[in-house]
Amino acid sequence: MFYLMVGLVKAALRRMEGALIFLLVSVVALVTVINDFLYYNEWSLIGNTSPLGLLVFTIAQMILLSSRFTRAASNEERIARELQDANDKLTEMNMNLERTVQERTQALSAAHDDLRTSYDRLLHSEQGRKKLLAYITHDLRMPLSSMLGYVEAVQDRVKPERNEQYLKYIRDNTIRN
Repeated sequence: MFYLMVGLVKAALRRMEGALIFLLVSVVALVTVINDFLYYNEWSLIGNTSPLGLLVFTIAQMILLSSRFTRAASNEERIARELQDANDKLTEMNMNLERTVQERTQALSAAHDDLRTSYDRLLHSEQGRKKLLAYITHDLRMPLSSMLGYVEAVQDRVKPERNEQYLKYIRDNTIRN
């Protein structure tokens, strides 16, 4: 009993839940048991008190246990509410996230379509540029080929009497282009 009382005093000093009430009730039970020892040894005039001490001890234990169960139940309800609130928030965040993903997917799809259109235009423009370059090359090569032929004719002295005429053709083609 002495060891139990020392442990209860330490628990009460540490302000543990219910330790002070348990200590007081234990002291009452201990006093009633000591009184019964003294009564049966005829040193006390007060009669059999240990049943009363045990009754007080039992009632106090019931009160302590019921208060702990009540706190546990209220904590459980509070935690259940908090979990429900957290679940509602997560559900809302999930819906917002799905909406955001859908919006961004649509934006990416639109950007992809714009890029595809731009690529097609660029490809068409490149084909047009190649055709234009081919036409310009062809248009420049024709007179140059003609002039080159007259220059070679003059150099090779094919018909020296026509050299003046060949030079005039070269001059006219150069001015025209």
